Amino acid sequence: MNMQKKAIRDEVTATKQKLTKEQVESYSAALLERFCALTAYQEAECIYAYMSFNEEVLTMPIIERAWADGKRVAVPKTYASGKKKNDKGKIVPDLTAQGIPELTTKGEPGKASDNVIFMTPSPNSYFADNETNYINYDYISLNQELFDFYQGLIELRKNYSQLGSAKKEDIKILESANKKSLGVNIEDKIFGFVNADPKANVTYEIPAGEYDIVVNNKAAGTKSLGVISGGKITLNKSDVLILIKK
Repeated sequence: MNMQKKAIRDEVTATKQKLTKEQVESYSAALLERFCALTAYQEAECIYAYMSFNEEVLTMPIIERAWADGKRVAVPKTYASGKKKNDKGKIVPDLTAQGIPELTTKGEPGKASDNVIFMTPSPNSYFADNETNYINYDYISLNQELFDFYQGLIELRKNYSQLGSAKKEDIKILESANKKSLGVNIEDKIFGFVNADPKANVTYEIPAGEYDIVVNNKAAGTKSLGVISGGKITLNKSDVLILIKK
């Protein structure tokens, strides 16, 4: 069955790729009129659409017609794979930074769970007074893993004052050949690493000794998640790691 579906998909894709720009526009215009003539469309207060790509039916004319008809329009919101990992990677530097952390909602941590935004005729949907911008406290249960991770980082920061008030001379930046990765050594006690590269692992070297893992890409907090020895350590793609030297 999967092979049959793939063959049909490949055939349809090949047919679409042969269409000229004029044909796509003509077929899309015809579909627009047929769609807007449907009773279901005329009675709907909100329609769910998608943003067309390549040789797909042009959906922007349908969206604009819906706006003109006073309807709301929702479209799927998609993210690259590993967004939850990226959300964790983005917050680790904020909650392990020196001084007072400055947190913003710009990164929309966890909002991928909704996968829907409501479009508006404005170029920026975030000006809209709708569900795209409302605070939804149900996100805590929808994103329990992410919530627990943030909570663990806050607990770690409270327990180790070095994370917010170490002396400048006690902080060493650990660089790697990969410019999308960074490490830090605080007082030779706390070692933190972030690898923002989604395509490559990175390697660092830390002093001899034993280290408790207190943050990785799955959990964060003050309890040990495991023990590793000094020497060369490898961070996987889009990975985070915080170690406490024993």
